[in-house]
Amino acid sequence: MTLDTAFSAYNALAVVGWAILILAPSWRFGRNVISGRALPALFSLSYAIIFLPALIGSEGGFVSIEALRTLLTADPRIVLGAWLHYLAFDMFIGAWMAGEAEQRGIPHAWMVPVLLATFLAGPVGWLAFFALRRRYPTKIAQP
Repeated sequence: MTLDTAFSAYNALAVVGWAILILAPSWRFGRNVISGRALPALFSLSYAIIFLPALIGSEGGFVSIEALRTLLTADPRIVLGAWLHYLAFDMFIGAWMAGEAEQRGIPHAWMVPVLLATFLAGPVGWLAFFALRRRYPTKIAQP
């Protein structure tokens, strides 16, 4: 499989995971297992297999912007690995936020833009969720 094909396949899987979170909010198996564990685990395992070996002997590093730029342009496997890093963590956080929103009683209509923001710009969506959830305290279970 070429890196371009892998990139397209991972993106398609990510779209499926995010569609579950956005379009099927009450499907707990989809949220907790598919989007919350299985896909992030697949992306993480792929990251380890693709990204980590590509680092061995590559130029650049993480000590400066220039070193990072050099690293990210040294090998296309590193770019794909970096993308998998985003896909894994953003989806895991999105699934966590969706579950937390359900527990707090946050209307799903409010969560859709937050989830889209997380999918497209992870930290922005995460910040939006924390701002939103302040208005919805944790529900206390009744005995």
